[in-house]
Amino acid sequence: LIGLFVRIPSFLKFSYSRLVARAKGAIVDRSVTIPVAVAKKFNHGVIVDSNVSIGYHVDFTSMLYPMHIGHHVIIGNNVSFISSTHDIDSSEWNHIQPSKGLEIEPYVWICPNSIILPNVRRIGYGAVIGAGSVVTKDILPMTVVGGNPAKKILTIEEYKNKLEASMNSSPIYEFEY
Repeated sequence: LIGLFVRIPSFLKFSYSRLVARAKGAIVDRSVTIPVAVAKKFNHGVIVDSNVSIGYHVDFTSMLYPMHIGHHVIIGNNVSFISSTHDIDSSEWNHIQPSKGLEIEPYVWICPNSIILPNVRRIGYGAVIGAGSVVTKDILPMTVVGGNPAKKILTIEEYKNKLEASMNSSPIYEFEY
């Protein structure tokens, strides 16, 4: 019973956030956890699937273009999505749409303080974007990237192989009793 009372305030807070996002025209699943300040930035071009967690101070500099966030995505605090830019040669500084929107596929993890720039159209299934990375191009599925600009560090399969090899290697020290 105590556990229920502890969860009620956050349940109400995130329910209100989802309500705000839906009022702005976004399609948001009932299992999404999103701060109210972020939900206020959404519009009719945003679709958020189930079990998505979006951190605090996530910035969407331009919501002119559609964004689809797949299920089980984690977006850390202070992540910036920059989906458009301006034509510096134009006297009116017209918007340039380098992409047709952003597709974040399922099971993606975007670590805190990352920046997603306008040329990015797709972040592939199971990708991990390291903290503080600046993503300038599409990310392949099951890839770990990091840095400025973000570059491939390794694939999830390579990571699993390294982990398995380290677990199967003989121990450095052997003790006799």
